[in-house]
Amino acid sequence: MLDMQYRCCIIYSGQCNVTMTNETDICVGVNSTQLQLSLNSGQMLGDFCDFSVEEYACASLSGLKAEHLAAVLMCDRSSNSSSSRPVWKLLLSKASHVLDEALDLLPGKSLDPRNPAVSMILDSIREIRLDIYKMISEFTWPNHDLPSDKEAVKKLMQGCGFDHDAAYGKTKVFIRTPRTLFSLEEQRVEMVQRIVLFLQKVRPPHIRL
Repeated sequence: MLDMQYRCCIIYSGQCNVTMTNETDICVGVNSTQLQLSLNSGQMLGDFCDFSVEEYACASLSGLKAEHLAAVLMCDRSSNSSSSRPVWKLLLSKASHVLDEALDLLPGKSLDPRNPAVSMILDSIREIRLDIYKMISEFTWPNHDLPSDKEAVKKLMQGCGFDHDAAYGKTKVFIRTPRTLFSLEEQRVEMVQRIVLFLQKVRPPHIRL
């Protein structure tokens, strides 16, 4: 672990500027039965783009494969079928087990910037990535006020002294040495433990964690 000091996080209540995803609200009236049957059978029938973003977000995606998600991300959706950022974040959060592999399948292909869903996809991926480590920096915890999630990730890396060891893509941070990744993970685990201790101290006595 790198010997360094990083700026301690302060837990506070303030304005929430992250995308909130409430699966119950999002999935009211959404029928994912046909999609779920295809996923459960292991054979996706028909065009991946025939299903709406909401149908994917409201299904159980344990059977989703990386190539399936890559195909969904490539769909050319019109403005009235591009859905919303909370729906995309719910979908991509539930598909996080294949997200990295799916993104690796896309470099030879291009996402059409005219597709209204593209900006929501990229924003959701950046936010999901940031959610993992944001508690280790006072600049990003609990929420940041920077112009974009990409700038927030850069600020986090700079604050930890790792900016020299990172390169930034559209959806990923490329870290050159394992040592940096191990240190980030150790700091994240430490901060999670501190947050849990803080919550245990401030919780009402009749509530058990």
